[in-house]
Amino acid sequence: MSKKTILIIEDDENIREGIMDLLEEEGFKVLQAENGQAGLQLVHQHKPDLILCDVMMPVMDGFAVLKALRENKSTAAIPLIFLTARSERTDLRTGMNLGADDYLTKPVTREELLTALSTRFERLHTVTQHVSSELQAIEKRYNYLVHYDNNTRLPNHSLLTQRLQQAITNSRKDGYEAGLLFLELARFDSINYSLGYTIGNQLLKLVAARLQTLVPGSDMVAHIQADRFAILVNQITDPLQLEQLAQKVIDTLSQPFTVYGHELVVVPSVGIALSSSANSAETMLQHAGSALTYLRKVDSQQFSSYQPEMDVRSQDQLLLEAALHQAIVKQEFELYYQPQIELASGRLVGAEALVRWHNSERGTISPLDFIPLAEEAGLVAPIGQWVLETACQQVRDWQKKNLGNLRIAVNLSSLQFNQGNLGEQIMQILSETGLEPQYLELELTESVIAQNIEAIGQTLQQLQQKRIQISIDDFGTGYSSLSYLKNLPCNILKIDRSFVMNINNDTEYAAITVAIIQMAHNLNLKVIAEGVETEGEHRFLLEQGCDIAQGYLYSKPLPASEFEKLLAEQKKWLLS
Repeated sequence: MSKKTILIIEDDENIREGIMDLLEEEGFKVLQAENGQAGLQLVHQHKPDLILCDVMMPVMDGFAVLKALRENKSTAAIPLIFLTARSERTDLRTGMNLGADDYLTKPVTREELLTALSTRFERLHTVTQHVSSELQAIEKRYNYLVHYDNNTRLPNHSLLTQRLQQAITNSRKDGYEAGLLFLELARFDSINYSLGYTIGNQLLKLVAARLQTLVPGSDMVAHIQADRFAILVNQITDPLQLEQLAQKVIDTLSQPFTVYGHELVVVPSVGIALSSSANSAETMLQHAGSALTYLRKVDSQQFSSYQPEMDVRSQDQLLLEAALHQAIVKQEFELYYQPQIELASGRLVGAEALVRWHNSERGTISPLDFIPLAEEAGLVAPIGQWVLETACQQVRDWQKKNLGNLRIAVNLSSLQFNQGNLGEQIMQILSETGLEPQYLELELTESVIAQNIEAIGQTLQQLQQKRIQISIDDFGTGYSSLSYLKNLPCNILKIDRSFVMNINNDTEYAAITVAIIQMAHNLNLKVIAEGVETEGEHRFLLEQGCDIAQGYLYSKPLPASEFEKLLAEQKKWLLS
């Protein structure tokens, strides 16, 4: 077991040396500093297990040291015991309010010091064990919800993608094929509309059960959308196996289902793809989807295997890409701003910047259509830079009009990190616009971070040290691991809309949402809830201590001119 490291910050050399000798005799590793400023430097270099700190010191006193420690995520949890010759009640209260763990009055005896240290380390061990155990339990439940469909209990799109990627890798290494069947249930929406979602959900459970009878345990059935399922076959020796399986699926699902007295029939269509045609899970899913799309054009078939000619891009998509290249030059992009509300006070404290494209010929084009196209065409970097520049300049303009010190959140893509100089680019934009770093929040999704967590983590660390806020967006939809948040440089966690929309009608989602809020706060992270649309959701999040919320309950995304009016109103969103 490694030695505990204790840092002594004390301006009296005799006292400092005496305590150091005592602690070294007891087997501790000891660091020392003669003032608060020097002590903070040692804290950041060595991350001691505990700090003994004098209160009255030159350069920086003990209260200032403690305040700096508690404001920094990486040092906030380090226990600090004050050493003081003063024992006034006001001094004790000031230290405790700032987060001191204990007070020892000088001259301190050997027994007093060792007892205080033993108590602190025992309490820290107990808290760490409790948090670790709680974290593991929460993560187990949370990852189940993230990776499995709540209704059918089958693996969802996220888990399928991970397993599919592994199957492709294994097939390359071992010299065999993996296969994917992509199923769509025709007319399923009409069942929902005519008979209700309760019957529709029960039908999906029965479909899931039948599909599982056709697939051995080594393979996977997944539910990836309301009316869509997928079957992953890890190893095949003949492509005909997939066509035979597709026919079995069609025959099995074509038999009537009885749901609450209703006899229902579904009509399945199956698109087939092979691992030899794809380098990634996303591509293989696209290929199976293309085969499924092809089936809609031919009424005589119920299954089809992917062929390259199915993927020919349309002339319209090529024209759209050409227009996208000119969008920045023609100033066709516009930023909209969605308010972020501090739940405790009801105040508007931030905004998320969202890009919109108003094309002169096509009108407004959805980001869902042009962002993937921009990524494919290599245009994400210039669009991302324009968004950063515009958002920072706009917030600085609002500050100059005395409309408040708003924090602006801007999304970053993985392609922006691949530039290599992202940190320098961001600091240059802040310098040119005059916006102070603490008013900029950079949002990243879990999937972006997971692509290269080490390299991206280093960049985020540098940006965070400049006081830029870092948030994890859409938490719960990607490669979710609550444990990595302990080491990832971030300030804010955004709970995905899919959790928020279920908190009032699903106890599992409600419990996980509460646990995420509590664990985030234990890690000194603020929590933002996305997609809040009802007063019930607002009230639940407020009662559970969620810090900030955004969604249509407060406001839809607004152009800058309308958002400015909202700022000027100084409205507060409080429930009666």
